[in-house]
Amino acid sequence: MCFSSFCWHVEDHWTYSVNYQHTGAAKVWYGVAEQHADQMDKFTKQLCPEVARLHPDLNHHMTAMIDPNMLRAAGIAVFTVHQEPGEFVITLPRAYHSGFNTGFNVNEAVNFAPIEWLRHGYLCSKQYARVGRQCVFAFDELIMRMVETLLQHKWKRAESAQVLPLLTKTARRETAGRQRLAKLGVKKLNHLKFETVKDDHRSCGRCATTLFHSSVECTKHPGPQVCMEHVGQLCLECSPKNFVLNFRYSNEAFGDMLKKLEQMAGVALTWLEKINKFNKEIKLKNQPLLESAQRLIDEGEIRKLPVTREVALLKHHIDNTRNLVAMIYNSQGSARGSKSFKMLDPDQLETYVCQLNSGPLRPSSQLLEVGGERVRRALAWIKDVKELRTSETIPEKFEREARSLLKEADNLVLNFSAFGYDYLSNTKKIDQWGHSEHCDELQLVTKIDLNFANMQSLMKYMDPKVQSELFKKKEILKHLQYSKQCGVFKSHQPTIISMTKQLEEAKDAEKKCEKFFSKIGVSRAEAMELWAQVRKSSWLDCEWINRMRREVCYSECVRRLTLCLVDKGPVEPNLRMANDLDKAFKCSIVLQSEVQFHGSRIAAFRTKVEQFVNRVQSLFMHESTYYSLYDIIGGREDVSDLAEGKILPLSLQTYKTHITELESFYQYNYSAQLYRHFELVYGPLVDLLKVVQKVNSGREFHMTCHCGRYQVIDGSALTCFLCRSTFHPQCVRWNSTQKTLPTGIFLCQRCQRGKRPAIGQVVGLLDEFDYLAHTLEHRAVQWLRNYALTVCHKLGAALIRSRKVQTYEEFAQVTDLLLKYFSMECYSPRIQSLLENHPYFDRMWPMRKQAQQHLDEAYTKFEKAKEWAPFEKLWERTFPPVDRRKKSAKTAESDDEDSYESEDEFEGMDDFGFPIIRMCQHKRCLKPFGNSVGWVQCNGKSCKKWFHYVCVDVTIYTLKKIMNWFCPSCHKRK
Repeated sequence: MCFSSFCWHVEDHWTYSVNYQHTGAAKVWYGVAEQHADQMDKFTKQLCPEVARLHPDLNHHMTAMIDPNMLRAAGIAVFTVHQEPGEFVITLPRAYHSGFNTGFNVNEAVNFAPIEWLRHGYLCSKQYARVGRQCVFAFDELIMRMVETLLQHKWKRAESAQVLPLLTKTARRETAGRQRLAKLGVKKLNHLKFETVKDDHRSCGRCATTLFHSSVECTKHPGPQVCMEHVGQLCLECSPKNFVLNFRYSNEAFGDMLKKLEQMAGVALTWLEKINKFNKEIKLKNQPLLESAQRLIDEGEIRKLPVTREVALLKHHIDNTRNLVAMIYNSQGSARGSKSFKMLDPDQLETYVCQLNSGPLRPSSQLLEVGGERVRRALAWIKDVKELRTSETIPEKFEREARSLLKEADNLVLNFSAFGYDYLSNTKKIDQWGHSEHCDELQLVTKIDLNFANMQSLMKYMDPKVQSELFKKKEILKHLQYSKQCGVFKSHQPTIISMTKQLEEAKDAEKKCEKFFSKIGVSRAEAMELWAQVRKSSWLDCEWINRMRREVCYSECVRRLTLCLVDKGPVEPNLRMANDLDKAFKCSIVLQSEVQFHGSRIAAFRTKVEQFVNRVQSLFMHESTYYSLYDIIGGREDVSDLAEGKILPLSLQTYKTHITELESFYQYNYSAQLYRHFELVYGPLVDLLKVVQKVNSGREFHMTCHCGRYQVIDGSALTCFLCRSTFHPQCVRWNSTQKTLPTGIFLCQRCQRGKRPAIGQVVGLLDEFDYLAHTLEHRAVQWLRNYALTVCHKLGAALIRSRKVQTYEEFAQVTDLLLKYFSMECYSPRIQSLLENHPYFDRMWPMRKQAQQHLDEAYTKFEKAKEWAPFEKLWERTFPPVDRRKKSAKTAESDDEDSYESEDEFEGMDDFGFPIIRMCQHKRCLKPFGNSVGWVQCNGKSCKKWFHYVCVDVTIYTLKKIMNWFCPSCHKRK
């Protein structure tokens, strides 16, 4: 197929076409636009006059291949495109095109005709009649089918307005033709449904047009029928009295259709008249208002009115005017340093303002005044700069005027580089350097925030932020050279001399710092003494002075942070900070002499914190556990996931160092941040647990018990008091923590995380290590103690009160407090005694006696086995088999079964490029907290609100069965 070609042609009936290449070599296209189509026709006839005389429709035969260079030489613009696989090529109406293939390829093409094509289709039918070209389809029949459809759908105003002119021309042509035939003597009429006749049998014998509205034939000499235009060539032997006129629609039918269509298109026609009036005003150069033209176009877009050539022309004028306005005015709100914005210079601004004043549309007078004022200010600025450069004035006045001119240039947001802006900018920088105050290192040290993050950055030898204000040696030399070339005023000579002198002093200071770092065993005192000498030259940005500055700042920060380990300070110390400080002393050469003194203090602090952490771990954690210390003390972050129906696997934790075990605590720099996190976790816990209970109550064994089996042995089961998950008794591992629970109360592996020590033990531990009360680890346990004491106090009072008044309201309050009590990882002996034989359990938890029997059996097995190791993994399956039905309820979870969007992920971006954050629209949002929070969106047409799964009682399983999910409000409306 290499070099196989297709000749010059236009599409049938001048329709649009689209060509898509699936695969293969490139296809080369040549095209001629519609405005050169008449030239193309004439040029083809000039090349082949004899063939064109025999075949008037030569250009429709698709047999003429003309060199594109010949067409260009004749003044016909030719365009080319190389189509590759995966690309589309669209040809417009009456666009001549040809081309060839560079090899084997597979292409697919189709013709299409939108409503805008009707004008081209009408002109094409006329040309087909002139050259005797056979029609592919009857254009008149197409128009009438559209009219019938539009009369049935009376809301299609845009289409009605575009079809109405064609129907009007058709009605006038048919009425005039029938009147002319009547005058000739044709009196016989016959109503004929042309659509029932084959196209070959209803073509005009002279012009080959496919007839639909009317035809004329001879009754004495049967033969081909003709259109009304060629009635004189029908039969030369007979008079018109022997002719018969076949018609599809009567004149009255045309009138009725026109009347109905005019009523439908009335709004569109009125609007098009206004468009034509605007274009006429523009043609007469009367400059109508831009805002009025835009309002008229907006009205058409809102009402979906037709887009004709006149409408497109007015849009073109509006776009050109708005582009000028944007170039003139929008730059005022842009940043000078923006990469995507190119500033205008004053000459360009003046040119654009003149074009706007003489353009086709006139913006508001306020915009014109602002543009003119901006031009006047720019010209005045150029004049002032010329006067300043030619005048001799004192440095202070020159600097003041230069600063004022630079500020004015920044306000105008114009490119004055060719008009003296760079000159003023460089001169100002020389004066700024000459009069700048030197860096005071004592102030520099106080600027550094004494927190762990900054200390870490200093450890990595990152320069302080203040270093961005320093001057580089190359920059100073550049300004000095520039001042000599530009011939700076005599009044600036003292500044230049001062600059040269200070630069020499800075070079000497750099040599002193280099010599200092070549020594071995220097102390911090020596460093501070040297820094006092070279501080005057601290404005210089060079290697050795920068290193000296870092050493001074670094040593001061390390020293102050070390003092915070023992004394209360702005930083709350912790074990990780102590370990990092121990390494920090080895990173600085001026702190080597203080390692022995400060190192002992750091080691003592680290030992005490490690002892405290060891005691906390032995108090709260089992030897083999599924949870870290942070998971036990920090609350349950998995409740939101469980409420959504997710099944989260558990694995035994391997041994970790103190730092890795407490790593989650150290993501918070202050205890206030840690306390805020605890409040977010513990706050909605009760409401979320109730949702979890509701979800698990409707589940079967295989979805709650970690073994995944369906069958129930002997009808026995254990139910967790907190989450309502059910388990086979043989799947339960008994441990010593069960003794801290009331009789018959069972907590599963998710709800019973640690050893649940007595509150008195926690209080005693905190009192024993009271000297560590300022540390982050100690304060985390303090929060748990305070929370537990508050819950126990409220629960104790509620239990005593509910013994006397056994109402549903009292028991409901006790239920909420019990959920909090069993969720915290410690217990109260006093509460334990109050819960024994309390009437609450007889009424609200009657199965506890049976549960206690199963727990006793598990304890018996535990005593017989010398070592009863816990399960290595629990709930290994994450999801049941996936439902492959199509989901139409829009959710925020990924197509991947194991992935969910977290709460802080964004839905998308708004018009200004800012992220859109989802917000739950439920009136009583539970504010779930966790690693991942599921979202669901209402499918209501006017709603589209987002909700948390847990707030609207849906799970991942219920959504798989719902094709369209609606929020409660939309569901009530339905």
